[in-house]
Amino acid sequence: MKTLTKILAVSALSVAVIGAVGCAKVGKVVANTSANWYKNTTYPNVQQTTLNGSHEKLIYSVKLAENSATNTKFSVEYDSNCTYVTEFYAENFNWNEGTLSEYKQDKQEVLYVLKTELTLSGKYVLTATGESTPTFNDGVTSVCYFRSAGQNLEPVYSSIEVHSTSPKTLNPKTVAEMTIKMDYLYKTYYNSDCSQATTVYTDLTSGANSAEVKKVIGGLNETGYSVFDNASVYFAMRALNTNSSTYSKIISVVQPAEGVYKNYGISSSGEGALPDSQTQIKEALVGAGYITAEETVKYNAVSSTLQAEMSGSPHTAWFASVSNATQNWCRSTMLKLLVPLSYNLGVMQYDLKTVESSLEA
Repeated sequence: MKTLTKILAVSALSVAVIGAVGCAKVGKVVANTSANWYKNTTYPNVQQTTLNGSHEKLIYSVKLAENSATNTKFSVEYDSNCTYVTEFYAENFNWNEGTLSEYKQDKQEVLYVLKTELTLSGKYVLTATGESTPTFNDGVTSVCYFRSAGQNLEPVYSSIEVHSTSPKTLNPKTVAEMTIKMDYLYKTYYNSDCSQATTVYTDLTSGANSAEVKKVIGGLNETGYSVFDNASVYFAMRALNTNSSTYSKIISVVQPAEGVYKNYGISSSGEGALPDSQTQIKEALVGAGYITAEETVKYNAVSSTLQAEMSGSPHTAWFASVSNATQNWCRSTMLKLLVPLSYNLGVMQYDLKTVESSLEA
């Protein structure tokens, strides 16, 4: 999943819809979405309580998965305080103020909002000499506005701001050759029927020309599949009905860094029991009142893979199973995320640590 890796997992940075509103392509294969973050998943609209201040905040610990790196030339070592935080709520969106002039309309609508923040610190180490880079302090923040589950989480706006110390080459000879610093911002604006998007790139590097670069991505109503934004793709996976091991769908994901959309295959392992070793995850669910300490947590491992000859390694997210559509106690919470890093530097592992939620039905 190379494009997602570029934005969300460039060695130092890993991490984090549709309803074509009357203009869907004939024969479109829709990946149906459900409101799996509510106890009653069958409710198609944004709950009024969510608009009135109810929200969800999830905090994850982030580390390099044990024995996942195979690069013999250099490595990355992350500090123990790395975190990934997501916040989910709803608010009114004004189409006269929150978009580009060419997409403005005299209307408002209630949208979901997903904010994420990835914070990483650590260093890169040259294997041959043991020399390391200075400690880096990196981060990715994103925000995405999208429609309800009844409208397949159709995207309206997103932004991703990246401050990354990333690997520069597979076989560096010196510490100076190992990494490159990248600082940039992408904003993506969609028109009202989600048939077109405009991405706006800004180089945030100190001293760089900060002029904005725009790209138009058309034909989003003709991809043949459901369309999601890059900044909300893991949340979109949460909304899919992936309990079955035979689940298989293709989705289209808008990639602002390349000014295109790309197709990804979504598949599921089917329902399984959370291993006893995952104590931190279970304690987070117990602490939120989702389950009791005696209950078994069921989950689905859901993978996304680029549909291309050079597909790269899949991203895999574990979601709490939706065993009962109207008594969905664990709310399909993302329990774990595994994101392969570039240059064989390993797999970033996100583990649920804390759940703070006032979401109702």
